Amino acid sequence: MIDLGSLGGHQVAGFGINNRGQIVGNSTNTIPDPFCFFGTVQNRAFLWEQGQMHDLGTLGGNCAPSVGERPINERGQVIGNSTTSSIPDPVTGFPPVDPFLWEKGKGMTDLGTLGGVFGSAQAINNGGQIIGQSSIPADPGACNGFPDNGDLNCHAFLWDNGTLTDLTTSTTGGSPEWLSDINDAGEVTGFGAFSESQFEAFIWRKGVATDLGNLGGCFSFARTINSQGQVVGLAVSCDGSVVRAFLWEKGLMVDLDALIPSGSSLQLADAEDINDRGEIAGIGVPPGVPLANYITEGHGFLLIPCDENHGGIEGCDYSLVDDNPTSGAQTAAAAKPELSPDASRQLMQAAGRRSKLWYRGFGVQSLPK
Repeated sequence: MIDLGSLGGHQVAGFGINNRGQIVGNSTNTIPDPFCFFGTVQNRAFLWEQGQMHDLGTLGGNCAPSVGERPINERGQVIGNSTTSSIPDPVTGFPPVDPFLWEKGKGMTDLGTLGGVFGSAQAINNGGQIIGQSSIPADPGACNGFPDNGDLNCHAFLWDNGTLTDLTTSTTGGSPEWLSDINDAGEVTGFGAFSESQFEAFIWRKGVATDLGNLGGCFSFARTINSQGQVVGLAVSCDGSVVRAFLWEKGLMVDLDALIPSGSSLQLADAEDINDRGEIAGIGVPPGVPLANYITEGHGFLLIPCDENHGGIEGCDYSLVDDNPTSGAQTAAAAKPELSPDASRQLMQAAGRRSKLWYRGFGVQSLPK
């Protein structure tokens, strides 16, 4: 384990790394500020490379964290959000915040907002396309935190080569509300509102949002998408007591518990990331632990596909599912109940290679705490 150091403060976290070994994260310094890091000291984005941590600066204010699902790409471009001044906005009581793009030799570029005073970048692909959320003039302080059921003025955006597009208003098929990831093909995932559900995982392609389903529950959230267009995330029962990790590919959502050997050491609750080899990382619970407790009592897992690309994987059951599995698969169900603002906030916080589905099953490893 390598200590990355800090920018002078005591709170430091890394959030992303690329294949060049560049690491992005946040660090406090020792300068007091009433609006940064819970009203204590300044919080800045850093880039760590070759043993050195660099403060990426700000857009004019004092706070500039780098956050999101994918804050750095293979070109070394970094995203985040920064205050643009130290003067509080009269409506929100906080300094304005804009999403930024940082590039070596160019510094920070202000991506702007959709008319409000709060915006945040969430992910960047290797082509430099950026997704995030922004408030709008009707509710300038929206998005300052996870959107809830009453925060309908937090809009999803796509930034592409200097153009900021409101995906919430320009998309057909559904209304994207929170974006989590974008792949190199420009496909976007997250959750949105559809005719039959107000909180549903989706994939966005060229202006159209497709509802991914919910495994027979009421709600779902897509976390990441790889270059093959495979999506992973979690589906939630109507009462919130059951949380299930899913894989979506080519129109089919599958419960990942149906693709691992019986008697595995974990019940899978949340699939958080998938790479281009199809390997999936997430959180599961040991026997006897309720699924709803996966955040406080969960263990990390790694799923390795039982396919020819990974060779013979010990413990893989290649007969577990057939080429067109239906076990655990579910399209969107009708008549979903509405979420209260508190329930929505809790859910947010908790929350290919062949023509056929190419997963035959997985070998599962429980990662030590």
